[in-house]
Amino acid sequence: MITENMGLAIIRIAIGLYWFANAVRDFQLGRHKDMGMFLQMLANENKIGWYAAFMKAAVVPYGNFFGYFVPVSMLLIGLSLIGGILTSAALVGAIALCVNVLLAFSFSKERPQLMLLIISQLALLLSNAENSLTLKTLFYVANR
Repeated sequence: MITENMGLAIIRIAIGLYWFANAVRDFQLGRHKDMGMFLQMLANENKIGWYAAFMKAAVVPYGNFFGYFVPVSMLLIGLSLIGGILTSAALVGAIALCVNVLLAFSFSKERPQLMLLIISQLALLLSNAENSLTLKTLFYVANR
């Protein structure tokens, strides 16, 4: 029988697998190497004035750094959610990444999967997902 906590854990692990798989795919495709040019293009085409200025001033000059920072962050978010370690911090970081993707694309491309992901992550953040079937609780039960 699936309890409420097990349901939260299943959703948390599924979202973690999504982040992990996307990070691995980004590295396999070499997207981290071309991030500087991609960020420059996004900044130039961005229709949100303040965000375009932010990207040009704070992100584009460090494009190579962000080329590794974003997929490594995605990888860490995925591992954190899968293992249930620092779940709240990982969910806040995941929501921030999703919002930045929406802002970077000026909300111009339809990205319903990102909206669903943000809503799912907010629901997990506001629920008791931090304590549902985590490595910490599994070790605690095993040591009892």
